[in-house]
Amino acid sequence: RKRLTRTVSSVVLPSGASASMDAVTTDPDDDFEILSLTNNGISLEDYTVKGPIRRNANMLDLRWRTTSGRPILRALTAEATIDSLPKTGTRTEE
Repeated sequence: RKRLTRTVSSVVLPSGASASMDAVTTDPDDDFEILSLTNNGISLEDYTVKGPIRRNANMLDLRWRTTSGRPILRALTAEATIDSLPKTGTRTEE
């Protein structure tokens, strides 16, 4: 089991384009939106977006959805931490 902390994505959005990202976790099973992004400007925009997950799970699937326009997904990563090492006994414990 891992502590899923966040996702980082690099995306290019043309004018009027929008997209969103969902996380699907396994054990426990859950499905939720991490982030939503829209370019309301008049020119092409390059974004690096961080989205929090903050959940414990055994597995993660990321789903990138285009809601309008033609965004270009350049890179997508997920960050996780593992549980700390088990506590060790001390000389004063019985």
